[in-house]
Amino acid sequence: MDGAEGLSGVYVLAATSRPDLIDPALLRPGRLDKSLICDLPSEEERIDILLALSKKLRLSEEVLENLPEIASRTTGYSGADLQAMIYNSHLEAIHDILGNQEDLDTSKESKKSLNRNTDTVASDFLQFRYGREEERLEVEAHARSQATKARIHIEKATIMSKLSEIKFQNRQRRINAVYEIDRRETAPNVEKKHVMIEWQHIVKGLNSTKASISVAERERLAAIYREFLTARDGEVRSGDGGREVGGRVSLM
Repeated sequence: MDGAEGLSGVYVLAATSRPDLIDPALLRPGRLDKSLICDLPSEEERIDILLALSKKLRLSEEVLENLPEIASRTTGYSGADLQAMIYNSHLEAIHDILGNQEDLDTSKESKKSLNRNTDTVASDFLQFRYGREEERLEVEAHARSQATKARIHIEKATIMSKLSEIKFQNRQRRINAVYEIDRRETAPNVEKKHVMIEWQHIVKGLNSTKASISVAERERLAAIYREFLTARDGEVRSGDGGREVGGRVSLM
């Protein structure tokens, strides 16, 4: 700020989270014209923050109607704390969708496995034949059996390849959901589901998220700010210039 004394229309703006570390020379009367505290959001401000966050994520009607209750249960939360709570609730909703999809895939795979076992049991039987004609038929049956086994091995290899592909696709969908890149195309014939944050997800998010600043820390910071306002035998002025005749006006 050296050299700014002779200039006109100069405003100096400064921000700090540690007013107790400010140079004492700046706390002398007349140095700071006005001070503003960026305090933790009030209940109404927390509702506004939640409404702003709801524009990026999908909240159910029940959640939107109960935003005042959420705000009342998040006293002492900063804007970042509220954002973390909403994102944790979003992850809970994603986990529910992934769990339902995995259950559906497991059910489908169980049905396929049951069908394969049924086919195998149906084909495993023995035939007892006698005579040359029977021997010839037995040789032909053995050859067909070998061909069938080879075909079964090929089918098993194909199925294993498809299962590996399905597992990869499921893992890719899980990654896409976590990083919120729903616009990318996932596996074919996979139904896209929108993540909706329900009230039970909000409850889990509230239980897993705590305020980053404790009550004791808030009281300590409030005491520092009060000391800052009344330091060096003079309160920080409001910023309005004096209006008396012959009064001195300063921007610094």
